[in-house]
Amino acid sequence: MAWECTWQLLLTLFIVASPRELLADDCVSSSASSVSLSASSFRNLTGHWITKAALIRKSRRDVSDLLAEERPLHYDIDVTRQGCGDDETLTTFFSVVAPPPRVGADYKFFRNVGYYKLHTEKMNWENARRTCAKEGAHLAIVNSEAEENAIREVMRAHSSDNFAAFIGFHDIFKEGEYVTVLGEPLKSSGRVRWAKGEPNNGMFPGSPEGEDCGNIYADGTINDCRCILEMSFVCEQSL
Repeated sequence: MAWECTWQLLLTLFIVASPRELLADDCVSSSASSVSLSASSFRNLTGHWITKAALIRKSRRDVSDLLAEERPLHYDIDVTRQGCGDDETLTTFFSVVAPPPRVGADYKFFRNVGYYKLHTEKMNWENARRTCAKEGAHLAIVNSEAEENAIREVMRAHSSDNFAAFIGFHDIFKEGEYVTVLGEPLKSSGRVRWAKGEPNNGMFPGSPEGEDCGNIYADGTINDCRCILEMSFVCEQSL
């Protein structure tokens, strides 16, 4: 039987985790890391095919910064078979997914969750969104209980009060249809815990504006609020 082994290496590097644009953003530049990928494939004396791959990434950050962070790589191997008569073709896809090679200052790492930062300089929701994007991040999205706990921890580090901070959801496009800054329905995010009585799209005397942007309280519940309010906000850089 004739054996053919085709090895294809698919490398995905998430250099910047930027959100889908709601409005046009200013240009954001970043210094790319030095990355090299090498692979070798050979057949041993017993007829087994062996492939070795090495991914090397060098960051321009200080060595002290690298030692302080855990940056796991994720590997995945998928093998497919296709036969035609006596011939059989094996195709192996070997993927290496690396987390973002840079993280803005003061981001805290949570294993298997991501990097989070509470900005205490108060801004309106749109300026907060743009600030996160310039750091290679996006306004935080709560996808799980673990992620909710991570956001709560970075908030509690600043204050023990149940204050609010902007996160990445809104219903700007259509009232009542909440979506994330990544353009996905909020209800599909995996973790939606509205505060009691919310969302209520509260109106204010003398203002036609309702509550179209999202925030989170230190207890993990979320709320709809006015986009023009200025408050702290949480940025997220996903793994």
